[in-house]
Amino acid sequence: MATYHYEIEQNTPEWDRLRLGRITGSKSDLLLVNGKHESGLGSGALTYARKKAAEWITGNNPYTWVGNQYTDRGHDLEYLAVTEYEDQTFENATKVGFVELNAYAGTSPDRLINDNGGLEVKCLEQEQHLRIIDQGRGAIDKPYLAQIQWNMWICEREWWDIAYYHPKFMDKKLIVIRIEPDPKMVSKFETGLTAFEAEVNRLIDLVAIPELI
Repeated sequence: MATYHYEIEQNTPEWDRLRLGRITGSKSDLLLVNGKHESGLGSGALTYARKKAAEWITGNNPYTWVGNQYTDRGHDLEYLAVTEYEDQTFENATKVGFVELNAYAGTSPDRLINDNGGLEVKCLEQEQHLRIIDQGRGAIDKPYLAQIQWNMWICEREWWDIAYYHPKFMDKKLIVIRIEPDPKMVSKFETGLTAFEAEVNRLIDLVAIPELI
């Protein structure tokens, strides 16, 4: 059963500490790649397992994500997007800092909706927002779909809305697409995470000090 950290603010030192050593939603697509390694993991997942093992060994994450102009813009617009979402759907969106599945996996949802749903907010550049209006569900990038499926699995939710927001698109400024669990993808997450955990532990054991006899 997952542990919910409502008291933690995202993008704080406390939040970084909870993410240390864990694979999260933004990297969950790495577990969906079939690799030639004996573990079944792809090269990206193996590289990420090495990063996470190093974090466990040192207790330090030297690669903390500080954002860029696009993520900063997304943070600035997120409040407006969530407010518009609540106004249009009459749903109650709740902040949560981090949700941990175990010592190796967790996620940082944008919002949780009541007891059975969730919300992912994306504030894209104007031409990309228009692409979503034009193509709908088919325009959702695969990493976003993986992230949403991961969030639903970790948080044990029945559905997840992805909300695209751009304030200059009049009555199309908010586009909401509902996603439901994909059993095949969840199965791959379960298998991939088991292999990921084993690889992280293998790497940690390389530097573990053997017990003196």
